[in-house]
Amino acid sequence: MNVKSMSQRAERLQAQLGRSEGPDMRSVEVDLRQLAREAQEAQASLSRLPWLQFLPAVSDWQRSAQHLLSAGRWAALGGAELAAAMTPQQEQIFRSSGARGRLEALAEALERSKPQLLEAASLWTRAGEEIAAVDPDSLPSSLFGLPVRARARDAVQGIEHASMAAPWLPHLPSLLGGEGSRRYLLLFQDSGEVRATGGFLAAFALLDVSDGQITLTPSRDIYDLPRYGCPDSPLPGEALRLADAAGPDAGTFRVFTSQVWRYGIPVQDSNWWPDLERSMGLFLCHYEGSGEPPVDGVVLVDMTFLVGLLEEVGPVKVEGYSQPFSSEPVTYFGIDIPQAVYQILLYSERLHVGRPDRKRVVSDLSRALLERLYDMPAPRIRQIGGRALELAREGHLLVYFPTEELQRLVDRSPLARKIATADGDYLYLVEANYAGCKCDLFVERQVEQKAVEHEGTVRRTVTITYRNPAPPDRWLVKEGGTYVVRAYVPHGSRLVSSSGQAGAPVIYDDSGATVFAFLVTMPAPGSVELSFSYDLPAQLGRELLQNGYALLIQRQPGLPPVRHTLSVMGRQEEIVVRETARLWREDP
Repeated sequence: MNVKSMSQRAERLQAQLGRSEGPDMRSVEVDLRQLAREAQEAQASLSRLPWLQFLPAVSDWQRSAQHLLSAGRWAALGGAELAAAMTPQQEQIFRSSGARGRLEALAEALERSKPQLLEAASLWTRAGEEIAAVDPDSLPSSLFGLPVRARARDAVQGIEHASMAAPWLPHLPSLLGGEGSRRYLLLFQDSGEVRATGGFLAAFALLDVSDGQITLTPSRDIYDLPRYGCPDSPLPGEALRLADAAGPDAGTFRVFTSQVWRYGIPVQDSNWWPDLERSMGLFLCHYEGSGEPPVDGVVLVDMTFLVGLLEEVGPVKVEGYSQPFSSEPVTYFGIDIPQAVYQILLYSERLHVGRPDRKRVVSDLSRALLERLYDMPAPRIRQIGGRALELAREGHLLVYFPTEELQRLVDRSPLARKIATADGDYLYLVEANYAGCKCDLFVERQVEQKAVEHEGTVRRTVTITYRNPAPPDRWLVKEGGTYVVRAYVPHGSRLVSSSGQAGAPVIYDDSGATVFAFLVTMPAPGSVELSFSYDLPAQLGRELLQNGYALLIQRQPGLPPVRHTLSVMGRQEEIVVRETARLWREDP
């Protein structure tokens, strides 16, 4: 009876929140508090059936159900606090004409509601701790005619989103310019030329936020900034060692020993490191040394993020451009790429080459998207916000703050990119395309991983197959090109052999991991295979062999989802890594 009542109440809440004229926040608060009470009653009912834990078929779902009900209770109470905070301003927030007025009202409401925001954040954090223990797949597909498993998956996703947002709630008034205007640097990463943090740093613009109102300046070419605005940006030793290992005939040798790199890492290549905080620290050092206005944070987006928003809002007409920008595919070299991506590159790399405003197309599209979002009804804004969060989890939206307090929040979210830590095995493949072309619009990747017992530890073999079907066109694709491929593996791993690279691999330590770095020449068209074998540290290998295998695979921002074929101790499986990281565990 509890479950049925909760399900009906959740449906009413969903309908209330989806009203085109905006929800009645007082009713939302009442329903959420009642939902919390029903979840608590359902928990009590379930706890009165302790014998269920001794039934193998249902013990797992009883455990997950208890955690899910507890998470639902805390999440509902947190939502009720937030609804109470919004009630005095609900007319302005939900029924103002256009999103500009709604954002201004929201910023004002948040500024007045700090105690309730702190309480909501605390409750959502507790919900997140509980939801981490829930396995929706352990629940029955249906119960009493209700689709329990599907509803549980939806609930888990919603509570995860709330718990991710929780630490940010007390800071929202400040971030939205409610306590004084804020200025953020918007960096556009060209994922057609993949780099460690997602893409080549192609253009930048300024986002000014005041009382919820957003102003976007025209985007400028990254080359408008001085190359060496930072007085101390030495070239990393591993880059020099890679160049030396490849020899003077290799393209990367010419890049790393050219006049551009002679005095250190230039501004456009600041994102050498996959650790976003480290890369953005160098970028801001260059930026601040250029005399540009100071900023309160950096927001990085790639072309996939813009395309994802276009998928939601539909084609956007931008003043000054003959064709609307859309997410629909266009065929180039027999390969489909989003029309918006093609059009951005057409103007910035071809039609407007030589013009000082050749990268303005990016901010023109971004501003048009922002204007379209301003005109959206509140329910659609929430839906698009969910899509933006998905794109952030996939690494297409990243954030960096120079202030330590805010950066700590970022580091606990998908908006950052840190080298992960893992109790078991770990792999993070990081690519950087220094070919000076947009090959990554076309290159396909497949990863094969093997793990076998070898002399008391684990020997790992990783094979990456790259396929580039695009012939050189002297515009987007050049003939061949060099990639730096880095494999972050558990500290102390020992490289046994490698093949497919140019020159000898370079081995070094970074961010608590051991790194194997290779130079790979990408043909155009053609395919290449990089393979390397290594032994895990002896103690880690023994633990994995004794306690069951656990493997954390981290995903590089900017790349599309990559398929991994796993062969671990004889067990075969294929997985697709879509989000920040994917944990694979051996069945007990």
